[in-house]
Amino acid sequence: MSIAEAYPRLMEELEAVRRRWRLRRAAEGALVAAAATATAALLTAGLDNLLQPGTAGRTLLALLLWGTLFGSLVVFILQRLLEDRRDDFFASMVERRHPELGNRFINALQLGRSNGYGSPRLVEAIVHDAVEATADLELTDCIDRRALRRIALLGAAVLATLGLYATALPERFANGFARVVWPWSTVAPYTATRVAEVAPGSKRLLEQTPVTISARVTGAVPRDSALHKRTPGGAWQRVAMTPVETKPGWFQATLPALRESFDYFIRAGDGQSGLFHLEMVERPTIQRIAVEYIFPKYTGLPAQRIDDSNGDLHALAGTTARIEFTANKPLQRATLAVQRHGFAASTPGPAAEETVACTRGADDRQWLASLPITTGGTYQLRVADTEGFEEPDPVRHSITVARDLPPTVAIASPGRDLQLQPDQTLRVVVEAKDDQGLASLGLRYRLNDDPSPRDLQTWSYNEPRRGSARETAEWRLSEHRLKPGDLVQYWAIAADRN
Repeated sequence: MSIAEAYPRLMEELEAVRRRWRLRRAAEGALVAAAATATAALLTAGLDNLLQPGTAGRTLLALLLWGTLFGSLVVFILQRLLEDRRDDFFASMVERRHPELGNRFINALQLGRSNGYGSPRLVEAIVHDAVEATADLELTDCIDRRALRRIALLGAAVLATLGLYATALPERFANGFARVVWPWSTVAPYTATRVAEVAPGSKRLLEQTPVTISARVTGAVPRDSALHKRTPGGAWQRVAMTPVETKPGWFQATLPALRESFDYFIRAGDGQSGLFHLEMVERPTIQRIAVEYIFPKYTGLPAQRIDDSNGDLHALAGTTARIEFTANKPLQRATLAVQRHGFAASTPGPAAEETVACTRGADDRQWLASLPITTGGTYQLRVADTEGFEEPDPVRHSITVARDLPPTVAIASPGRDLQLQPDQTLRVVVEAKDDQGLASLGLRYRLNDDPSPRDLQTWSYNEPRRGSARETAEWRLSEHRLKPGDLVQYWAIAADRN
């Protein structure tokens, strides 16, 4: 065998040693990295369970854990995979493991590189001698396995400790590990008692509304728990919570109607919930009401507007009330809920509710509605703001119907029975009153036993006479062909616009 064949064989054996050394070094590094990372996980999770640090402390623990992991990957694995040594380093390892070679292996490698030193025949002989000497040897056994075993035992001990911690105290370990891995998360620290659920949590509520806050407690459930609340700029206040008999593990507390927003959390045993916020929203209310009455045409009355109304309606049947109201905040909808009772508000009987839609006015705070007044009853202005919050207890306004009373009429003069001659003239003065306005006024008479009345005189008004009217008639008896002995009965009549 020539040197050209023998020397490559030696190099192949050397490369096998090099590969085995690299793999062994990588395996050692992987075990060291695993042990270091497991130690960091054990240490950081334990410190979180013990100290329960805030976000800053958890960030430091996370840096320790992740730094150990990535540092171990680079230093103990990647760097060792890239690490390389000269051929003489591995040849020396072989010589130390097999002293019987007497430096023949390293000499053959050095002389066989064809660097021009020494006799070619001598070099060839030395190479052949090294090939024969290593033919029956396992050169890769020169790599020390004791270091790998020591590291493996150390890693096994660390992993066993970590496994024991995770098995014996799984909830504690999982909680601490999760808090360290995600230091900016909202994971609460481990406690024997845990506030698992809080209702309503953070929410916007209508002011002056009672609020019931409840919490579900798990783990070591105590006998009682407490709600801690604080208004902006105020001190924390403690409110006791009582168990819910029908729901084991649940506690609740009812707060009276509140106006101010507040933060709160629940504490039970050694457990505590996160911080929640209840925002009290101003309730939609009616600040101003204006009413314009459009009276029936027969009254001839002009429209009447009341700019500062209390909301109660009182008008003749057939009147239309145009209601204009302004809220304290923008609204998304508004309706009139009307209950009709009867002709007057005091009339007993069941009420039927009807809904009258409102329309927007100049802006979302001003709304308009038109309500015909036909019977008595009540109505409510039901409004909802832009978030959908409704006024829970709207004011109930009354609707009363004013009766159109018949006019009163009287003969003011002569005001007594008279005996007259057929050729005389009688002066008759008629007076009448009406609450809405007179349409006409007249005189009638009946002669002797004739049952049919006869019109003597009529006064008609194109425009209704509001309040009272007074008219005078000159009755010439001769024009009616009266004879001595005739009996004449006369009276006055009046009619309103209805």
